[in-house]
Amino acid sequence: MKKYIFSFLLIFFALTCSAQTTRYTNEEYQFEYSIKKNSYISLFKYLGDGASFTIPAEIEHDGQIYPVTEISGPSTNDNGKAYIPSTCEVKDIFVPSSITSLARVTRDNKYLEKVIVENGDNITNCLNAFYFDMNCNLKYIIVFNNKNKKFYACDWNGGIITFSGAEINLYFFDSSIEKETIILFFRHTYNMKFNEEQFNYLISELKNRGTDINKISKIEIKVHKSTIETNSFTFDFTSNPANELAYGAKVIAGSTTYVSSNPVIPDKVNFTTPSSDITGTINYTRSNTLNWNSVCLPFDIKESDFGGNSKIYEVTSASSDAITLSRVATSETTIPAGTPCFIKSTDNQWDLTISDATISSSVSAQCITAGNYQVVGSFELKTIGANNYKLTADGSKFGITNKDDATVTPFRCYITPPSSSNAPAFINVNFDEGATITLVPNDAEPQKVKLYDLLGRPRKEATPGIFIKATR
Repeated sequence: MKKYIFSFLLIFFALTCSAQTTRYTNEEYQFEYSIKKNSYISLFKYLGDGASFTIPAEIEHDGQIYPVTEISGPSTNDNGKAYIPSTCEVKDIFVPSSITSLARVTRDNKYLEKVIVENGDNITNCLNAFYFDMNCNLKYIIVFNNKNKKFYACDWNGGIITFSGAEINLYFFDSSIEKETIILFFRHTYNMKFNEEQFNYLISELKNRGTDINKISKIEIKVHKSTIETNSFTFDFTSNPANELAYGAKVIAGSTTYVSSNPVIPDKVNFTTPSSDITGTINYTRSNTLNWNSVCLPFDIKESDFGGNSKIYEVTSASSDAITLSRVATSETTIPAGTPCFIKSTDNQWDLTISDATISSSVSAQCITAGNYQVVGSFELKTIGANNYKLTADGSKFGITNKDDATVTPFRCYITPPSSSNAPAFINVNFDEGATITLVPNDAEPQKVKLYDLLGRPRKEATPGIFIKATR
């Protein structure tokens, strides 16, 4: 009988020893950790005390790289202590996407101000990860990639007494970029609601992670109220709606839409007229601008905005077979917003920064009638079909379109002939500076004249493009 008892004790002792977890110390990052199932690392305790803190995504142990997937937090033998002690003066924590489990990362830390979680959908457990710090100085938690809302702060829908949350959806101009859902938890005190401060937290962190603000087409914000709050939150940016945000990145909160006060106009992106006037410094960039450009912008422009390297021409008259373009009177002559015009440039790119500019809520792309022709501006990608005249992408030719699916790009213009079914073989575009330029359609008949391109090179007759016709 004693033999069996002794054998049982040996087995029990062996099982007990095998269940114990070996802890290691990493001097570089100053923490204790253990290796689980010989495949991943669990962080147990942070041993440092400085403000600079990093949760590593992987650790090398005995020559092998292990992913860091969890923060174990306290055990029953550690009196409820957290992974990061309350005495540690860490101000912000970044949780990498490798982490799948969080258990009481901090507790009652009066120094912690913000937490960034790289991928919330990777989190399968976050039991009281930052619960007790919400009563201290923690200002906000931003959880990126949280489509399935796996990361939570206690009761997600209501937050807790001192914290509230907002669900944020980002949409992009490029439809191939998938919508991203972000959760923002922020401190809720008496009469403090989701406002510009929280919104700027979001924009700042988007920039820090490398998100191109100009690519965002829409931001939807749904604010969740605190358990003690009986009224819905409001969203008021009427004084300054996040001036870092690009124009076109519309902010939608409930039935209210907000846009940036200092807009960036992305080229070749469909323009949406704002619901109210926007005044600020407007930024607009266009590439491949050498030679001729057709232009139609939603704000006033003048030659001096282009640094003296461009000349602006307006359509001033037309006859049955010619259109005349006249250069503006001075470099400070204003071309009103929405006016189609043509610009000759010696620059390969425009980087316009126009201060104290206005985008009106009533602005629209205009159509100028000149004789039997029309010069039509567009703020959006538009199908114009065959038998219309427009500049080619390199600005060297101005030919007739010959396809039904021909388009014009946003912020450009095109010319419609008197009759699309019988477009003339030639349209002379006369410039008041003395040169006569011939607009040649693709199906032009050969003419017995001497033609030169805009660089002065001889061209064969009947070749489509903009040409200088010899006068003698």
